[in-house]
Amino acid sequence: MEERIGFLNPEQEKLLAEAVDEFLKFKNAIMEKVDGPVALFVIRGVDNRFSERVSPAWKTPLIPIIDRALQGDVEQTRQLVTDMMNSKIDIPGVQEEIELMMFDGFTRFAAAAVAWYLERKRAA
Repeated sequence: MEERIGFLNPEQEKLLAEAVDEFLKFKNAIMEKVDGPVALFVIRGVDNRFSERVSPAWKTPLIPIIDRALQGDVEQTRQLVTDMMNSKIDIPGVQEEIELMMFDGFTRFAAAAVAWYLERKRAA
């Protein structure tokens, strides 16, 4: 497997490009033929060139979140996001355990909202 340069490894870059290719449908046959390779080129370019501007303090915890999200592991992704929020955000005057409960509640709400949206979209 090729090495990760930015936030995504090459397989993940291809996965996102395929998703964009499936999402964007063009009536023009030429555009439809090139949109996938163009998406891959753009995703790789942005990921590999601009991720170096993100400090390791943020990049290190974001990579496992992205990995789990692209694997479809909703609960593990949610837990990693909760932990990152808890480590990066300090609310003055609020005990650490209470902060964790707040962030956990927020990520559960966000996950439920996304699941609800996707279910409605599938049903439409």
